[in-house]
Amino acid sequence: MIENRLAMQPGVVSMAEVILQNLSKTFGGVAVVDGINLHVQDGELLVLVGPSGCGKTTTLRMIAGLDEPTAGEIHVGGRSVRHLAPKDRHVAMVFQHFALYPHLDVARNLAFGLKLRRVPRAKIEVRVRDAARTLGIEHLLQRRPAELSGGERQRVALGRAIVQDPQVFLFDEPLSNLDARWRESLRMDLVGLQRQLGTTTIHVTHDQREAMMLGQRLAVMNAGRIQQVGPPLKVYHAPANRFVAEFIGSPPMNFLPGRMQIVDDTPTLECPPLRLKLPLQYSPPLQSWSGREVTLGIRPEDVRTARMDGENWDALPAEVLLCQPLGAETILRVRCGGQELTARVAADRNHRPGEMLNLFLDLAKSHLFDPLSGQTVLSFRR
Repeated sequence: MIENRLAMQPGVVSMAEVILQNLSKTFGGVAVVDGINLHVQDGELLVLVGPSGCGKTTTLRMIAGLDEPTAGEIHVGGRSVRHLAPKDRHVAMVFQHFALYPHLDVARNLAFGLKLRRVPRAKIEVRVRDAARTLGIEHLLQRRPAELSGGERQRVALGRAIVQDPQVFLFDEPLSNLDARWRESLRMDLVGLQRQLGTTTIHVTHDQREAMMLGQRLAVMNAGRIQQVGPPLKVYHAPANRFVAEFIGSPPMNFLPGRMQIVDDTPTLECPPLRLKLPLQYSPPLQSWSGREVTLGIRPEDVRTARMDGENWDALPAEVLLCQPLGAETILRVRCGGQELTARVAADRNHRPGEMLNLFLDLAKSHLFDPLSGQTVLSFRR
């Protein structure tokens, strides 16, 4: 295990919180990052997740000192680093592309940054050996990058960051260029490595599945702004708005537009020809929405094709459009009341396109959104 040597060095703060305050970056008058605030806790693995172009990589580059903010503050380990050079910020960044020196073997790639900092040779050898052991690449130290697989190259890139003994790791989609087998392997290794080292880590990805697997907390970003921050399951089950609800989850959440009515004290969503009775206990908070347009969201796993006991289970006739067996589960695309829905059902369900079946929506696990603002009105499963 690599010890946290930075904590022992004079003048270096051992705490490694990262705090962003009203951080902005503008290119040509366009706000790529628009006044975000974020607090990454000491020792935490936080995943910054969002679609391509949302500003997450730019945010990471500003923390690293590779891009200059237009406005705002960046604090690392209790000190402002906005005006410090990258080498003085005690952060290490791993890029999407391996960026290894092709003419140097693995050992010299790992040692390159330390040599630039004039670290004594004996210390370099210890750090390189420790990092290689931690990553399981000791047998590769004499090879050059061209002799390595993609996964092995990415391990070397990670090792080059580890030997710096930074306060903060910044990972910019380090798994996106790997094949499926290596991605799965390195995901698990990254989690284990972060727990072993205890180093504050910000991991950027556009892959919501990867984000759910890796992050202790997620910060969901869109159009330069952070939409929601929280533990993965909290974000999944109680999304702050429609964007988060649609982006987090695969297949994505289903959405049904309709009008809220209170019928015999029961909140009812009118989606002609469908009438969906919502959980009775939520009638009081929905009184103010009676007669107003709302959007109902429901996860594919809460759309079933088998009757369940309970007052909220009403059969809805549906036509199968597509059946996708995936081994452990089956994904159905159906048409129901003029709306298309996705259902995640048991692996043994093998329906044919054109087949008619009864659909059941678990409305006790659904969500309501304001169709104008996109904000969540109510998440029933909070």
